[in-house]
Amino acid sequence: MGLAPGHADAHANLAATQKALGRGDLALAHYADAARLKPHDPQVLQNHALMLAELGRHAEAVPIYEAAIALDPRVASLHTNLGSALQEWARARHDTGVLPLLDRAILSHLAAIAVDPGLLAARSNLGLALLARGRIPEAVQAFEEAVARWPEVASLYSNLGQCLCDLKRYAEAQAACLRALELDPELAEAWSTLGNVLVGQREHDQAEIAYRRAVELRPQMAGGWCNLGVALFRENRTQEAEAAYERALALDPGLADAHWNQALVKLQRGDYAAGFDQYEWRLKRPGRLRDEAQFRQPLWNGSELGGASILIHAEQGFGDALQCVRFLPQVAARGGRVVLQARAPLRRLLEHAPGVAAFVTDGEAPPEAACRLPLFSLPRLFARSLDDLPGSTPYLSADPALAAAWRSALNLQAALRIGIVWSGNVTSEVEQGRSISLDAFAALARPGVSLISLQKGDGLEQLASAPFEVLDLGPDYLDGDFAETAAVMANLDLLVTCDTAAVHLAGALGVPTWLAINTVPDWRWLEGRCDSPWYPSVRLFRQQTRGDWAQVFADMAAALSDRIGSATNAC
Repeated sequence: MGLAPGHADAHANLAATQKALGRGDLALAHYADAARLKPHDPQVLQNHALMLAELGRHAEAVPIYEAAIALDPRVASLHTNLGSALQEWARARHDTGVLPLLDRAILSHLAAIAVDPGLLAARSNLGLALLARGRIPEAVQAFEEAVARWPEVASLYSNLGQCLCDLKRYAEAQAACLRALELDPELAEAWSTLGNVLVGQREHDQAEIAYRRAVELRPQMAGGWCNLGVALFRENRTQEAEAAYERALALDPGLADAHWNQALVKLQRGDYAAGFDQYEWRLKRPGRLRDEAQFRQPLWNGSELGGASILIHAEQGFGDALQCVRFLPQVAARGGRVVLQARAPLRRLLEHAPGVAAFVTDGEAPPEAACRLPLFSLPRLFARSLDDLPGSTPYLSADPALAAAWRSALNLQAALRIGIVWSGNVTSEVEQGRSISLDAFAALARPGVSLISLQKGDGLEQLASAPFEVLDLGPDYLDGDFAETAAVMANLDLLVTCDTAAVHLAGALGVPTWLAINTVPDWRWLEGRCDSPWYPSVRLFRQQTRGDWAQVFADMAAALSDRIGSATNAC
């Protein structure tokens, strides 16, 4: 370059040569020189930005693409390349700043399509940006339109399959993945997406095969290793799962899903200090970042609050909220005025719970607060080991007047009143075989026992064909909230339930409870135990063979006979 140091084309040509030789940093230097010398040439600027993006410097590429677009907005590739750089910049971030970046990316791809409706990259990138932003139905539409235009492009079917999988339209998702693999049998992304579909259908052994094929084709695919870990974890192969998560994190240390799933392994083992630290990565998962964006207060770090208000907001299921409100008195003890935000069915039960100064319903504007914390971040502060549990129990109570009203309404003469719950929300991400057929509870039916349905939502239809007598509490119960359920539970001798919110409510109330859990239960029930450090009143009955609830209920039936026998002998 000594002969023509100010010749932009010479820099550009030398940059292309260095790039071809794999010398990215040198190529970038010459592309930068070319752009400096020809700042009004959109193509020169685009080459500079493309090289920055190739080196992973997406944030730096964005303003260069914008400058090129300002020079000539009629170049469709500039718009979609800008969108891609914004998407990759968002992918590298782990805060709510990803959302405006994705919104800008979507607009950029739409601008590209407006300039050139036939630009495949713009159509595909639009679908990916919509998917990342959580606008799944729109992403489906974008990919369906792209597939209609380019029916032989495998990646479009794979991406469509992921969108359909996210919507739990598994049959359609599987068909899309299989079409992608028919077009390109070595498309690693399609194998990984097929694995996601199979996990959704609880075919974990087949999902493992698909994931292993994905990482065989692309060993550097961090998401594929993470997904493999999920399949292995759900097969109860925790050591192999943890190794897969480690492989994923070695490839991408910022992969939130891998951190979060690794946390579940640690928590299941009872390593609460490390597990709850890593569990905070849940807040950086794409879906959670969308939720977190609604809050403006800084996160509380556990320090003294000096009388300031703190917003504690429920973030997951009803059971998760009921599990963690036990820690609110400890927040109050650090000088905080606790404003609890949760869903409306929890209001009457929790608005006067220990530690709660005020209650606001989701969607209702909370009062001003100095800081905030998601409810399930409290265990990280107050449950650093199993020895910190259970804390003060029971920590919730039923309304005495409601409990008395239900006592009168039940008017049961049976010696033993057993509430039963057999199904959770079957569409939930955590379902994974936790729900049980009502027929299995027949093992508990016998003279002197009244079985009372506390079931709500999914599974209620099974009552009509129950092969044994079950007391249906009717619309007064079904239309009631958790305060109503607590009042019914206050009149029980025993609750027998699958793993759903009922066990957390009963445990919080101190109601004797038998919990039926499957071979790979939720992390909070730990490994190999028949008791729960979270809830002293809960006894665990573990499934030994996947899908075999019969033995679980045979064990319960024997325990029930022992209990009845002990009561009779005592008399």
